[in-house]
Amino acid sequence: MASVDTTLTAFLEAEDRESKEPALALWTDVEAKDPEKCSPFVMQLTRFQGGGYAIGACCSLLHTDPLSFINFLKSWARTHAQVQAQNKLVPNQMIRYTRYFRNPGAATRRLRSTPLVSVAGDAATTELFRVVGDAPGRRALAEACVAQASEKLGVEKPTRFTVLAGDGLGGLNVLRSCARGDGETTTTTTPPGHLLREACWQEAGLEEAVLDGCKPVHVSCSIVSPGAQEGIVVVMQAGASAELLISATVPSRK
Repeated sequence: MASVDTTLTAFLEAEDRESKEPALALWTDVEAKDPEKCSPFVMQLTRFQGGGYAIGACCSLLHTDPLSFINFLKSWARTHAQVQAQNKLVPNQMIRYTRYFRNPGAATRRLRSTPLVSVAGDAATTELFRVVGDAPGRRALAEACVAQASEKLGVEKPTRFTVLAGDGLGGLNVLRSCARGDGETTTTTTPPGHLLREACWQEAGLEEAVLDGCKPVHVSCSIVSPGAQEGIVVVMQAGASAELLISATVPSRK
């Protein structure tokens, strides 16, 4: 648990909000030499000055894709609501601390307020796209998403990016690792038979999650790139339809 010395309204209206959001969901990457001692899942609850709180959730892409992770959080919120409705006691439940945050006196006594610090300007940015069309051609779709994300951010396309696709069971498979300048022609436009448009994380349904009768006022998601010049594309099936959600993470450095 943590506390910050700014109000929720000021945080949401800040021009540099996106660069400060990672501080609400701190993540320590898996250690290659000692992976079994790293936490696969992290929850961080942060109380804002004057009321309101943020729930930050992190996990490794080795475990699940963002859409499956969001579905897990929604299921967790529903289960928590059912437990409360039945007046059941669940020991050590994480979400119970939301009630603790609603007690300003207790929070002030036990939590030290710290300022939110912006992440360095060379961090990566994740853009989300929705695609309608047939499943084939996912590599071309990934390249088109990377190109559009880079153009929107005004940055060069990453020299290398890895494409991962959901297996339908919450896991990920590496489709292909692509490198620019390897003699192959890269795609910058949407492949024929597909309709690609920008999307937002609210479309994934996380705003439907209700905790203690409250819905989130803001939802965001980002993926940490493994390298300063490397991008990551995650292809996810949007429910039972033929639509895909594709996240493209590209370095923000211009």
